[in-house]
Amino acid sequence: MSLVLMLGMAAAQPAQPSQPSGEESVAATNAPVARAFAADFFAAFAPRTAFDMIARLPGFTLQEGASVRGLSGGGGNVFVNGARIATKDISLEDYLRRIPAAAVLRIEIVDASTMGLDAAAFRQVANVVLQAKDESSGVATLRMLATRPEDVAALGQISWQGSLAGLRLTADGEYGTNNISRMEGTQSLSGARANADGPLRENRVSRIAAGNVSLGGTLGPVTATASYSHRENPFRRNADFFARPRDTAQPDFLYVEKYHYRDESDEFSLMADATFGRHKLKLVGLRSRVRLDTVSLASTAVPDRPLEGSSFTLAQVQDETIGRLNWSAGFTSFEPSLAVEIANNTLRADTIAVSLRPGANPSQQDTNVAERRVTVEAGAVWKASSRVNFNAVVARETSRITVTQPTSARNSYAFTRGRFVANFDPSPILTTALQFERTVGQLNFNDFVGAQQVFDGTATISNDRLRPSSTNSLAVNIDWRPRFGGGLNLRVSRNWLSNVVDTIPLGQNRQGVGNIDQATEWLIDLGLTLPLNALWRGTELAINGNWRETRVTDPFNGQKRALQGGTGRPLQVELRRAASSSTNYGITYTGRFRSLAYRREVFLDYVETDSFGVYLEQTLGKHLKLRLSGERIGGRSIDRDLFTSGGVRGVDPVVQTERRRRPDSPLLRFQIERTF
Repeated sequence: MSLVLMLGMAAAQPAQPSQPSGEESVAATNAPVARAFAADFFAAFAPRTAFDMIARLPGFTLQEGASVRGLSGGGGNVFVNGARIATKDISLEDYLRRIPAAAVLRIEIVDASTMGLDAAAFRQVANVVLQAKDESSGVATLRMLATRPEDVAALGQISWQGSLAGLRLTADGEYGTNNISRMEGTQSLSGARANADGPLRENRVSRIAAGNVSLGGTLGPVTATASYSHRENPFRRNADFFARPRDTAQPDFLYVEKYHYRDESDEFSLMADATFGRHKLKLVGLRSRVRLDTVSLASTAVPDRPLEGSSFTLAQVQDETIGRLNWSAGFTSFEPSLAVEIANNTLRADTIAVSLRPGANPSQQDTNVAERRVTVEAGAVWKASSRVNFNAVVARETSRITVTQPTSARNSYAFTRGRFVANFDPSPILTTALQFERTVGQLNFNDFVGAQQVFDGTATISNDRLRPSSTNSLAVNIDWRPRFGGGLNLRVSRNWLSNVVDTIPLGQNRQGVGNIDQATEWLIDLGLTLPLNALWRGTELAINGNWRETRVTDPFNGQKRALQGGTGRPLQVELRRAASSSTNYGITYTGRFRSLAYRREVFLDYVETDSFGVYLEQTLGKHLKLRLSGERIGGRSIDRDLFTSGGVRGVDPVVQTERRRRPDSPLLRFQIERTF
């Protein structure tokens, strides 16, 4: 078994009408369209943005795609005008919320295998086709949520699309408190540090300020769009635990934790398309900079004793420059494509850990990492018949990673990856696919940054010899869209992973990031929309969920466990009804998986348990829409079992357990949207 560690250097549609007059079959791309939905198909739910429309597509679930450096293989399953969104700083959901519904001509469900190299591993993608008119349209949104009178969050968004000097102009912005959550109750602390119980108070606030502007136009065969975006996302967490030791001979003490960070990013992108007969060229350039400043503090105050604790600060800047050139051609039954992508990344991180003990010296570490990656991809689609087609992609990737701090190292990697998909469509309403794919993961630069976790006293050791993980995947995909409405999309995959990057305990108060030889994964994605018109006209049931089970053998103790972050997306069930052209309502259920976080970042351990809710949407006049919703959320909690060491390398096991609870609480949301 290979374990690379540097020990010395201590990763709906509305219910479908009986005559679907809102459907079209005209595509904006050369790809076959399984079904197209005109804008009036969504009228019963009075959508205000493209995201509202995507949420009503039958049997379709928006997926953001892999979070990777570079553009290759990282796109989601929604395209705009036949192209992947040329941004990494803006999520698909946020991007779609910024497109007014009035700007959408239709949304197509498209066979992803014919979308070229950009479609990644998806069987079906949604293609949002925008109006070609120069008419302007916009939407302004105000959202408010509250869990109690003193915990109120407000977020305002505005977006506009129009023309300027013959060019297409889009501008949007948002500002506000994205989330406020407070936990109060009791905490039990058991382990080497203390055995105590007592009241807990904790407050978390996340804010957002962001803006984006893009300008595009067409000159002859060339269509180009330039975009700039800026985002700021500060987060603050404060908690205090008044502890009463179970050993009455010990004095009470106050334990305080603080975690503050500020995340800022700037991104500039340029995308140009040119069509010459059957040939199409696409050029994408992207430049981004992300700045992150973090301060964390943990301290214990005991009467008649000096204050104890530690603090950790991190200042880091990551720059990324990407260039990608695609070529594709459309022949009668054969569509080849080629792509070249070059990516340059740099990361500089400065960390300082300070103990509050008298006489302790601060520990400082600087990290400098750089990577240059070149990827060459070739793909082809062969349409064997009207019901059978094959899609194949082969890529060769070379990467060179240079570390100058805290050590000096230079590593070069070369990988071959690919995808083969056999698509069989037995009928117009049923499509199936069998897919084999080999992917190569992208290293997380933060794995090179050594850190001190002040909350539990552990230190993460940096590692300059990490290898990217690779995955062999076998998947079956079924997409069923019956003529009576609704739809079903089911994907089942079995994955075999190699060189998995994960965190492993190294002994007393130390952990390291390294590669584990083998791991396995089962993954099931389900999207179901079922019309219930026979029971109650205008009603439908929507179910979207993801189940994931991972398994790895820890090389230190031989135990079977899940991978870091090895959980699926929440299960979402919604029963909704379009009562009239201006009123719709529904009942929702969200089932959440327990978070599995082995890297011990406290703010990631926060778990929202299952919730039930109801909502009402009311359209007032032509331009105004209100949405009221209420949810009952199960007791939110933090459950941590902190293994300072797991009985390995001759060190006795040390386990620290924390249990934090907050009783059930209501969550009220209010949203008002105004189109213009």
